[in-house]
Amino acid sequence: MRFLEEKYGASRVGIFGALLARKPVLFLMAEERPVFVIFTMLFRRVFAARTIALLFRLRPLLNSSGAVAHVKRLVLKLLKKSNSFGFVSIVPSDIYPAVSEVCRYNMFDFQFWDCMNDDCDSLLRDSSGMAVLGRQDADKGFPYVSNFLLSFKAISRLAIMGRISSDCKSNLSDILGVIPDADVRNRFVSDTEVLDAYMAYKYVWCCYSPSYDQSSGILGRAIQFGNVPVVRSGSISESYCRILADEYVSVEIENGKPLVFEVCMGLGERAVLQSQSESFLRILLGQ
Repeated sequence: MRFLEEKYGASRVGIFGALLARKPVLFLMAEERPVFVIFTMLFRRVFAARTIALLFRLRPLLNSSGAVAHVKRLVLKLLKKSNSFGFVSIVPSDIYPAVSEVCRYNMFDFQFWDCMNDDCDSLLRDSSGMAVLGRQDADKGFPYVSNFLLSFKAISRLAIMGRISSDCKSNLSDILGVIPDADVRNRFVSDTEVLDAYMAYKYVWCCYSPSYDQSSGILGRAIQFGNVPVVRSGSISESYCRILADEYVSVEIENGKPLVFEVCMGLGERAVLQSQSESFLRILLGQ
């Protein structure tokens, strides 16, 4: 939100502000309140006010054969026909072409391009270090970490920065059994601490569970800063890495355990991110 405030002059509004604002309204995550989002879009259409909503988790919806998913896809396809409002997939069609079936617009998540002009020196990073950032739970692949460390011998230093869920405490013990002197900060961590971790460690953990197969801000920042992401084979994250990263580690997960890893070279085509700011502004204004 801070990035939107600084870059585009955005401001937070409440329910009535969202309904009655004359300026374009952006919902940052449509999945959180889908009924209200759709109601707001239809209501604001009456006085030709533009409404945009970001969608994070389209892949499970598009892959599901269930009746509920079918209805949701149908609703999105109907809403796609309007010019006054729209859903925006933050997984672009270059990464997952199927999003174009249900979304008029698609773009890269803000966290893939919000720090493009920040300087960083990858030569100063610890080439044997990995950062595990953000909240840690099963969705974020925390149970995979210890087994990965046992097999990927290139990593000997580790930082875990973010609150660890209570059901993953045993996983932390397993990790410390592999790297006893890991820097563990089981708490809220500041933006400065997170940025320092990107600058200090070569590898960044992005090997998330299939239940969390979506765009990731941690991955986006890792790609912007030139880190080496560790991702699950076949995931949306790996699709990003193939196009944007210079190098990444692909991990094959079977029966909840990482079995095989492969160090891969991506295309490193980050130039596509340079135009995202202007593309987003055109989507927001309906140009």
